[in-house]
This record gives sequence, structure tokens and C-alpha cells, in this order.
Amino acid sequence: MKEIVDEILNATGLGDKEVFDGGESVSTVSKSVKSGTNPDYEGKSLAPDCVIDGKLDQQPGKAGKGFGGGAGHKEKVDGMSICPVDVPEAREMEKRLGRKAQVLASKLQGLLMQQEEAESFTTTRGQLGQNHLYRLGLGDVRVFTQSEEVERPTTAVSVVVDLSSSTQDEADKKFAKGEKVQFEAAMAPSTLRSILESVVLLEKVFDQIGCPREVLGFAPKSGELMSMVRCFGDNTQTAINRIGGLRKMAGGGHTPIGEAVFHAGRRLLTHEANRKVMFVLTDGAPGNVEKAVEMTRFCESGGIRVVYLVIGEKVRTDWLTTAGIPFAVAKSCSEVTPALLAEAKTLLM
Repeated sequence: MKEIVDEILNATGLGDKEVFDGGESVSTVSKSVKSGTNPDYEGKSLAPDCVIDGKLDQQPGKAGKGFGGGAGHKEKVDGMSICPVDVPEAREMEKRLGRKAQVLASKLQGLLMQQEEAESFTTTRGQLGQNHLYRLGLGDVRVFTQSEEVERPTTAVSVVVDLSSSTQDEADKKFAKGEKVQFEAAMAPSTLRSILESVVLLEKVFDQIGCPREVLGFAPKSGELMSMVRCFGDNTQTAINRIGGLRKMAGGGHTPIGEAVFHAGRRLLTHEANRKVMFVLTDGAPGNVEKAVEMTRFCESGGIRVVYLVIGEKVRTDWLTTAGIPFAVAKSCSEVTPALLAEAKTLLM
């Protein structure tokens, strides 16, 4: 490194510059090569300009315009399309949930506060502990106690949502086509609606307790593997509005749980949080059981705790039981609350 620095500092022919400018040098060489005046590249063919032959599946966006600049759902994140928003549907889901999110968040916060209480230990100085006086008879002078605040490690959460057609009922399929079923509010919620309401519940709860989180949907009707609903940097209202848009995106003809878990885990492993948890919300019927188990094990080997929330009236959990993978079953969104509370101590503490 010293030799390289000395060579740069002692370079000659710098003109009015104090040190060698590598960027300008490369630019000068590039211009001379392109114009054909560089003797080192005389007679050599240049790389042709990139030409796209055929029709584009998607027109390129305007330069400098990200998702916030109005690119809409055509914008990509890590190769995944961003879910469009559906504000009316999001408001309907929030209305049906009522105060469930606040109640669950309060209970979880209570558990976390218990975990953060001061932890006492014996020492040779501090406050005299009457329960430790017996140590003097044993020649041990550690009869004092001191307290130390326990710091809870940060937990990053990834929520992976099943959008396959097996979660839909007829009302969902009509809704995806732009039709609104009459008296839908009086109907029993489908697996898909229960899953999406559970995602809204988790988003609100994790927002209140301060967990960084990401939400991804897999097996949309577009044929893509996954759709981005919420990045770690998005705000909660944007996330809820996009969750409302998931109902129109549902309807994929396959259930690639293994592939979805792999991609979600790959993104979660890059987060700087001390602990990492993945919730997979599904009806429990993967297209390839072996791949689903393999990718779940892969994430677990990287330090991610993977928990399946299997939601719906008719669910499949035999493969989870056989593989020994943690899971909880809920018939509807209302049963997700006790299932999540049961896992809270091991997941977030």
C-alpha cells in the first residue's frame, strides 16, 4: 500500500494537479480509444452498443423516479414487484380488527417490560443482602447485591404471506377480478381474508413494540414468485395500504413455500438485528414438502427462528409435525392472538 501511495504522490506530468486523478485518466483513455487515436488499441474492434431486440414486458421508468416518485407497482425491489395499494380494503380490514392489535400489543409490552426488569447478583460491595449473610460462615465475603439493567436484544421480523389460489373462496376470486360480492361482510371469512387480517394485526403490533419488520407475499396470480409488501424502511400506514392490495394479487396456481422461505430468509439474514424471526402465514399445503423443509432448515441454520402460522378451517400440518418445525394453528384471525402470545417469550425475548 505504501508503494502504491508513493507512486501516486510522486507521479510526474500532473499539470496543475497535486496528485494523480485516476478517474480523469480512465476518462481520457476511454475517449482516445473511442475516437481511434490511442495507439495501444489501434486496429481493435470496440464493444457494440447494447441493442434490445423485441418487445419489452415492461416499459422502463423515468430516470430518477423511484417508488415514491410515482413509479407505481411496476417498480422492483430485489427483483420483486411492489404490491399496489388498496386503501378502501385496508380500512375495511382495520375496521373488522377493532382493538385486537392494541390489546395484543399491550400484553406483549407487558411481557417485554418484565424481561427488562433489573437483574440482581451477589458481589463484594453494594447493598447488604440479608439472604446472603450465611456466606460469611463459609468464608465467602460476597454478601452484597448489585442490580444491572437487562437490555433486550433487537428482534427483526419477516412475515411471509401465502397468496396461492388454495386460500381463496369464490368471493375472493370475484374481488380479484374487480367484482364486489353483495353482503360479503356477513359471510364467513375465507382463509385468504383471515391471513391478510392477521398480517395487518402483526404489522400494527410490531409497530407498537418497535420491531423492525418486512412483509413479503408469495404465489401471486401474476406468476411471479414473490411480491414486496413492506421493506424494513417503510412506514406502517404504507404497509397496511399495500396489505389491502394483496387480495387483488392473490390467486397463484402453485404454493412454493420452500422458495419463498429461502428468499425471505436471505434478506432477513442481512439485517443487523441480534435476533431474527420469520412468520410464515399459510394454509399449510406446500407444493413441494421436501423443498419447504429443506429451506426452513437452511434458515434455522443461519440463526433465524421460523414459525408457521397455519390459518384456516381446512389446513395441513402433518409435514410440520413430522419435521419438528414450530407451528401454531388458528381457524381465523381472532385465534392468531393467543397463538402469538404463546410464542412471544421464545420469539421476542
